Amino acid sequence: MSSYEWNIVGHGNLASILASRLAKEQQHVRFVLRSVVAKKSVQLSVNGHTDFNGEIETYQHASSPITARQIWVLPLKAWQLSEAIHEHQQSLRDADAIIFSHNGLGAGEEAIATLGDIPLYDWVTTHGAFRQESSVKHSGCGESWIGPRNANQQQPEFVSTLQQALPPFHWDPNIQMRRWQKLAMNCAINPLAAGEKLLNGALLNPKYKPMIEGVCSEIAQVIAVELPQSDLNSEALVASVYKTIEHTQENANSMLQDINNNRATEIDFLNGYVIKKGQEHNIPTPFNQELFNSIKRL
Repeated sequence: MSSYEWNIVGHGNLASILASRLAKEQQHVRFVLRSVVAKKSVQLSVNGHTDFNGEIETYQHASSPITARQIWVLPLKAWQLSEAIHEHQQSLRDADAIIFSHNGLGAGEEAIATLGDIPLYDWVTTHGAFRQESSVKHSGCGESWIGPRNANQQQPEFVSTLQQALPPFHWDPNIQMRRWQKLAMNCAINPLAAGEKLLNGALLNPKYKPMIEGVCSEIAQVIAVELPQSDLNSEALVASVYKTIEHTQENANSMLQDINNNRATEIDFLNGYVIKKGQEHNIPTPFNQELFNSIKRL
Protein backbone atom coordinates (compact mmCIF):
# COMPACT_ATOMS: atom_id res chain seq x y z
CA MET A 1 0.00 0.00 0.00
CA SER A 2 1.38 3.42 -0.91
CA SER A 3 2.14 5.84 1.88
CA TYR A 4 0.70 9.33 2.14
CA GLU A 5 0.54 12.14 4.64
CA TRP A 6 -3.11 12.27 5.70
CA ASN A 7 -3.96 15.68 7.15
CA ILE A 8 -7.45 15.52 8.68
CA VAL A 9 -9.00 18.86 9.62
CA GLY A 10 -10.63 18.72 13.05
CA HIS A 11 -11.16 15.64 15.19
CA GLY A 12 -14.93 15.16 15.12
CA ASN A 13 -16.67 11.81 14.95
CA LEU A 14 -16.06 10.98 11.29
CA ALA A 15 -12.54 12.41 11.42
CA SER A 16 -11.80 10.20 14.42
CA ILE A 17 -13.02 7.04 12.67
CA LEU A 18 -10.94 7.78 9.56
CA ALA A 19 -7.81 8.68 11.53
CA SER A 20 -8.11 5.50 13.59
CA ARG A 21 -8.53 3.26 10.58
CA LEU A 22 -5.66 4.88 8.67
CA ALA A 23 -3.36 4.70 11.71
CA LYS A 24 -4.13 0.98 12.05
CA GLU A 25 -2.95 0.62 8.43
CA GLN A 26 0.37 2.28 9.38
CA GLN A 27 -0.46 5.42 7.43
CA HIS A 28 0.97 8.75 8.62
CA VAL A 29 -2.00 10.67 10.02
CA ARG A 30 -2.14 14.16 11.46
CA PHE A 31 -5.03 16.12 12.90
CA VAL A 32 -5.14 19.72 11.70
CA LEU A 33 -6.49 21.81 14.56
CA ARG A 34 -7.32 25.47 14.80
CA SER A 35 -3.98 27.25 15.20
CA VAL A 36 -5.09 29.02 18.39
CA VAL A 37 -5.81 25.73 20.18
CA ALA A 38 -3.31 23.40 18.54
CA LYS A 39 -1.86 20.73 20.81
CA LYS A 40 1.17 18.57 20.12
CA SER A 41 -1.03 15.49 19.84
CA VAL A 42 -4.57 14.26 20.41
CA GLN A 43 -5.30 11.22 22.57
CA LEU A 44 -7.82 9.33 20.48
CA SER A 45 -10.13 6.59 21.71
CA VAL A 46 -12.65 4.97 19.36
CA ASN A 47 -14.80 1.93 20.14
CA GLY A 48 -17.67 0.03 18.58
CA HIS A 49 -17.08 -0.92 14.94
CA THR A 50 -13.60 0.60 15.20
CA ASP A 51 -11.25 -0.24 18.06
CA PHE A 52 -8.40 2.23 18.58
CA ASN A 53 -6.66 3.88 21.49
CA GLY A 54 -3.57 5.97 20.83
CA GLU A 55 -2.08 9.36 20.07
CA ILE A 56 -2.44 11.20 16.77
CA GLU A 57 0.03 14.03 16.27
CA THR A 58 -1.09 17.41 15.02
CA TYR A 59 -0.08 19.07 11.80
CA GLN A 60 1.00 22.21 13.67
CA HIS A 61 3.50 20.18 15.75
CA ALA A 62 4.71 17.70 13.13
CA SER A 63 7.63 15.64 14.45
CA SER A 64 9.11 15.03 11.01
CA PRO A 65 9.40 17.01 7.76
CA ILE A 66 6.44 16.71 5.42
CA THR A 67 7.82 14.95 2.36
CA ALA A 68 5.21 12.44 1.16
CA ARG A 69 2.18 13.13 -0.98
CA GLN A 70 -0.32 15.28 0.86
CA ILE A 71 -3.96 14.21 1.12
CA TRP A 72 -6.10 16.71 3.01
CA VAL A 73 -9.47 15.58 4.35
CA LEU A 74 -12.10 18.05 5.60
CA PRO A 75 -14.87 16.03 7.35
CA LEU A 76 -16.63 19.04 8.84
CA LYS A 77 -20.01 20.57 9.43
CA ALA A 78 -21.14 22.39 6.29
CA TRP A 79 -21.06 25.77 8.02
CA GLN A 80 -17.45 25.21 9.15
CA LEU A 81 -16.04 24.64 5.68
CA SER A 82 -15.39 28.21 4.48
CA GLU A 83 -13.59 29.22 7.66
CA ALA A 84 -11.45 26.07 7.64
CA ILE A 85 -10.36 26.65 4.03
CA HIS A 86 -9.45 30.27 4.72
CA GLU A 87 -7.52 29.37 7.89
CA HIS A 88 -5.46 26.62 6.22
CA GLN A 89 -5.40 28.00 2.69
CA GLN A 90 -1.63 28.28 2.38
CA SER A 91 -1.12 24.65 3.40
CA LEU A 92 -4.04 23.43 1.29
CA ARG A 93 -2.40 24.90 -1.81
CA ASP A 94 0.43 22.36 -1.36
CA ALA A 95 -1.99 19.43 -1.26
CA ASP A 96 -1.93 16.67 -3.87
CA ALA A 97 -5.66 16.13 -3.30
CA ILE A 98 -8.42 17.52 -1.07
CA ILE A 99 -11.40 15.47 0.12
CA PHE A 100 -14.58 17.10 1.41
CA SER A 101 -17.22 15.35 3.51
CA HIS A 102 -20.22 17.14 4.96
CA ASN A 103 -23.99 17.05 4.91
CA GLY A 104 -25.83 19.22 2.44
CA LEU A 105 -24.84 21.11 -0.69
CA GLY A 106 -23.57 24.59 -1.46
CA ALA A 107 -21.12 24.85 1.44
CA GLY A 108 -17.93 26.87 1.06
CA GLU A 109 -18.29 27.37 -2.68
CA GLU A 110 -16.51 30.73 -2.82
CA ALA A 111 -13.65 29.49 -0.62
CA ILE A 112 -13.28 26.30 -2.67
CA ALA A 113 -12.98 28.37 -5.84
CA THR A 114 -9.76 29.91 -4.45
CA LEU A 115 -7.99 26.55 -4.30
CA GLY A 116 -6.99 26.58 -7.95
CA ASP A 117 -6.33 23.38 -9.89
CA ILE A 118 -5.86 20.99 -6.95
CA PRO A 119 -7.86 17.77 -7.54
CA LEU A 120 -10.99 17.91 -5.37
CA TYR A 121 -13.09 14.95 -4.24
CA ASP A 122 -16.34 14.44 -2.35
CA TRP A 123 -16.76 11.64 0.19
CA VAL A 124 -20.27 10.42 0.96
CA THR A 125 -20.65 7.98 3.82
CA THR A 126 -23.34 6.25 5.88
CA HIS A 127 -21.15 5.52 8.91
CA GLY A 128 -22.68 6.63 12.19
CA ALA A 129 -20.91 7.78 15.34
CA PHE A 130 -21.38 9.86 18.45
CA ARG A 131 -19.17 11.19 21.23
CA GLN A 132 -19.30 9.28 24.48
CA GLU A 133 -17.48 11.25 27.20
CA SER A 134 -13.80 11.08 26.18
CA SER A 135 -14.24 8.57 23.35
CA VAL A 136 -16.04 8.22 20.02
CA LYS A 137 -18.53 5.40 19.57
CA HIS A 138 -18.54 4.04 16.00
CA SER A 139 -22.17 3.03 16.30
CA GLY A 140 -23.15 2.38 12.71
CA CYS A 141 -20.90 0.53 10.27
CA GLY A 142 -21.90 1.86 6.87
CA GLU A 143 -20.24 2.25 3.51
CA SER A 144 -18.57 5.05 1.61
CA TRP A 145 -18.30 6.49 -1.88
CA ILE A 146 -15.76 8.97 -3.19
CA GLY A 147 -15.69 10.73 -6.52
CA PRO A 148 -14.49 13.85 -8.31
CA ARG A 149 -15.90 17.28 -7.49
CA ASN A 150 -15.17 18.08 -11.15
CA ALA A 151 -15.94 15.60 -13.89
CA ASN A 152 -13.54 13.56 -16.00
CA GLN A 153 -11.08 12.51 -13.30
CA GLN A 154 -9.78 8.96 -13.09
CA GLN A 155 -9.67 7.04 -9.81
CA PRO A 156 -6.59 8.26 -7.92
CA GLU A 157 -4.16 5.85 -6.30
CA PHE A 158 -4.96 6.94 -2.74
CA VAL A 159 -8.49 5.52 -3.02
CA SER A 160 -7.04 2.01 -2.65
CA THR A 161 -5.67 3.06 0.76
CA LEU A 162 -9.14 4.17 1.84
CA GLN A 163 -10.63 0.94 0.52
CA GLN A 164 -8.20 -1.04 2.64
CA ALA A 165 -8.68 1.08 5.77
CA LEU A 166 -12.45 1.60 5.83
CA PRO A 167 -14.24 -0.94 3.62
CA PRO A 168 -16.51 -0.92 1.74
CA PHE A 169 -15.24 2.24 0.06
CA HIS A 170 -16.33 2.72 -3.56
CA TRP A 171 -15.07 4.92 -6.37
CA ASP A 172 -18.07 6.71 -7.89
CA PRO A 173 -17.44 8.94 -10.93
CA ASN A 174 -21.04 10.21 -10.58
CA ILE A 175 -20.64 11.27 -6.96
CA GLN A 176 -22.70 14.44 -7.41
CA MET A 177 -25.83 12.37 -8.03
CA ARG A 178 -25.11 10.43 -4.84
CA ARG A 179 -24.68 13.71 -2.94
CA TRP A 180 -28.16 14.77 -4.05
CA GLN A 181 -29.54 11.42 -2.96
CA LYS A 182 -27.99 11.86 0.49
CA LEU A 183 -29.28 15.43 0.58
CA ALA A 184 -32.81 14.10 0.14
CA MET A 185 -32.34 11.61 2.99
CA ASN A 186 -30.97 14.30 5.28
CA CYS A 187 -33.70 16.79 4.35
CA ALA A 188 -36.47 14.29 5.05
CA ILE A 189 -35.08 12.70 8.20
CA ASN A 190 -32.92 15.17 10.11
CA PRO A 191 -35.19 18.18 10.65
CA LEU A 192 -38.33 16.06 10.99
CA ALA A 193 -36.87 13.90 13.76
CA ALA A 194 -34.79 16.69 15.32
CA GLY A 195 -37.66 19.16 15.42
CA GLU A 196 -39.69 16.73 17.54
CA LYS A 197 -36.68 15.37 19.50
CA LEU A 198 -37.18 11.86 18.12
CA LEU A 199 -34.90 8.97 17.24
CA ASN A 200 -34.96 8.16 13.53
CA GLY A 201 -37.11 5.06 13.96
CA ALA A 202 -40.08 7.14 15.15
CA LEU A 203 -40.45 8.39 11.57
CA LEU A 204 -41.80 4.99 10.55
CA ASN A 205 -45.10 6.16 12.04
CA PRO A 206 -47.47 6.65 9.07
CA LYS A 207 -48.34 10.17 10.17
CA TYR A 208 -44.93 11.35 8.92
CA LYS A 209 -45.31 9.80 5.47
CA PRO A 210 -46.97 12.83 3.77
CA MET A 211 -44.12 15.10 4.87
CA ILE A 212 -41.42 12.64 3.77
CA GLU A 213 -43.08 12.16 0.38
CA GLY A 214 -43.59 15.91 -0.05
CA VAL A 215 -39.95 16.72 0.71
CA CYS A 216 -38.73 14.04 -1.71
CA SER A 217 -41.11 15.15 -4.46
CA GLU A 218 -39.81 18.71 -4.30
CA ILE A 219 -36.19 17.58 -4.31
CA ALA A 220 -36.82 15.26 -7.26
CA GLN A 221 -38.16 18.23 -9.23
CA VAL A 222 -35.05 20.25 -8.42
CA ILE A 223 -32.76 17.33 -9.31
CA ALA A 224 -34.49 17.01 -12.71
CA VAL A 225 -33.27 20.52 -13.53
CA GLU A 226 -29.89 20.46 -11.79
CA LEU A 227 -28.91 16.97 -13.01
CA PRO A 228 -30.97 16.29 -16.15
CA GLN A 229 -29.04 13.06 -16.79
CA SER A 230 -30.10 11.66 -13.40
CA ASP A 231 -32.73 8.96 -12.99
CA LEU A 232 -33.44 9.87 -9.34
CA ASN A 233 -37.21 10.24 -9.11
CA SER A 234 -39.44 10.89 -6.13
CA GLU A 235 -40.26 7.22 -5.57
CA ALA A 236 -36.57 6.25 -5.51
CA LEU A 237 -35.78 9.00 -3.01
CA VAL A 238 -38.67 7.99 -0.73
CA ALA A 239 -37.48 4.37 -0.83
CA SER A 240 -33.94 5.47 0.12
CA VAL A 241 -35.26 7.56 3.00
CA TYR A 242 -37.24 4.67 4.48
CA LYS A 243 -34.33 2.26 4.01
CA THR A 244 -32.12 4.67 5.96
CA ILE A 245 -34.73 5.08 8.70
CA GLU A 246 -35.02 1.33 9.09
CA HIS A 247 -31.23 0.91 9.33
CA THR A 248 -30.81 3.77 11.82
CA GLN A 249 -33.88 3.36 14.01
CA GLU A 250 -31.97 3.81 17.29
CA ASN A 251 -29.91 6.76 16.06
CA ALA A 252 -30.21 10.37 17.16
CA ASN A 253 -29.34 12.05 13.86
CA SER A 254 -26.62 14.68 13.62
CA MET A 255 -29.07 17.61 13.64
CA LEU A 256 -30.70 16.37 16.83
CA GLN A 257 -27.24 15.96 18.38
CA ASP A 258 -26.39 19.53 17.35
CA ILE A 259 -29.60 20.90 18.87
CA ASN A 260 -29.13 18.94 22.08
CA ASN A 261 -25.59 20.32 22.40
CA ASN A 262 -26.56 23.91 21.53
CA ARG A 263 -24.54 23.86 18.32
CA ALA A 264 -25.43 25.41 14.97
CA THR A 265 -27.27 23.07 12.60
CA GLU A 266 -26.71 22.44 8.89
CA ILE A 267 -30.30 23.34 7.97
CA ASP A 268 -29.18 26.16 5.62
CA PHE A 269 -27.29 23.61 3.50
CA LEU A 270 -30.07 21.00 3.60
CA ASN A 271 -33.66 22.18 3.24
CA GLY A 272 -32.39 25.75 2.90
CA TYR A 273 -30.40 24.76 -0.18
CA VAL A 274 -33.45 23.06 -1.71
CA ILE A 275 -35.51 26.20 -1.10
CA LYS A 276 -32.81 28.34 -2.74
CA LYS A 277 -32.63 26.10 -5.81
CA GLY A 278 -36.41 25.92 -5.97
CA GLN A 279 -36.58 29.70 -6.14
CA GLU A 280 -33.94 29.75 -8.90
CA HIS A 281 -35.94 27.26 -10.98
CA ASN A 282 -39.43 28.49 -10.05
CA ILE A 283 -40.22 25.23 -8.23
CA PRO A 284 -42.41 25.60 -5.10
CA THR A 285 -40.92 23.93 -2.01
CA PRO A 286 -43.53 24.29 0.78
CA PHE A 287 -42.66 21.00 2.52
CA ASN A 288 -38.97 21.87 2.72
CA GLN A 289 -39.91 25.39 3.82
CA GLU A 290 -42.02 24.03 6.66
CA LEU A 291 -39.18 21.88 8.01
CA PHE A 292 -36.68 24.71 7.53
CA ASN A 293 -38.91 27.06 9.54
CA SER A 294 -39.43 24.49 12.29
CA ILE A 295 -35.67 24.25 12.94
CA LYS A 296 -35.11 27.99 12.69
CA ARG A 297 -37.77 28.53 15.37
CA LEU A 298 -35.91 26.38 17.91
